[in-house]
Amino acid sequence: MVKLSDLNLEEISQEEVSNRTFLGQATGMGLGHCVWLGTRHGPKGFLDNVRSYVVHEQGPAKMDVTFYGDPSDKST
Repeated sequence: MVKLSDLNLEEISQEEVSNRTFLGQATGMGLGHCVWLGTRHGPKGFLDNVRSYVVHEQGPAKMDVTFYGDPSDKST
């Protein structure tokens, strides 16, 4: 099992997404839950390709997150 801390994800701003590869979006109870949703419903190899994320909305019981791959890897 992969730990969230092992992924080395970078939180970026909306302005930084233009050269990154979109991997998916999730609404979950926290970042870990959103990553888990990405592994279940996102593209093959989600954990291998995810490098950054943008938090769009946070509340007491939910957060909306968009995940992106490495800007240098356009193969995803």
